[in-house]
Amino acid sequence: MSKNQKPTQFYATMSTSIVLILISLFLLIFFHSNNITNIVKENINILVELEDNLPSGELEYLKKSIIGYEGVLPSSVKYLDKKEALAMMSKELSISQLAEDNPFKDIIKFNLKNEYYSEDNINEIKKK
Repeated sequence: MSKNQKPTQFYATMSTSIVLILISLFLLIFFHSNNITNIVKENINILVELEDNLPSGELEYLKKSIIGYEGVLPSSVKYLDKKEALAMMSKELSISQLAEDNPFKDIIKFNLKNEYYSEDNINEIKKK
């Protein structure tokens, strides 16, 4: 081989390697896109805003009824009062706000299993 062929052969080998790596990355993402979608679906929080001054007995009843719905992940059902929400948002946004000016409401947040995550199922839960 002459000296002129060595750089050309090197560039051809490198470009072929790069193309094969890119194709394999594309195929890897393509074949795992369904799994990624399912993970994202299960991590979407659904929030239920509660009325002010709700009795604790009714709060527990709501939590138990949400856990009882088909497709709800029981470990994801959590109650978050407006003081906690204000503290969390103040920390994230680096602001200080007085408790009297709290714009938040008490909420219950939960997640659905990926196979139950659809607009129809969410609307069914909303109606109940």
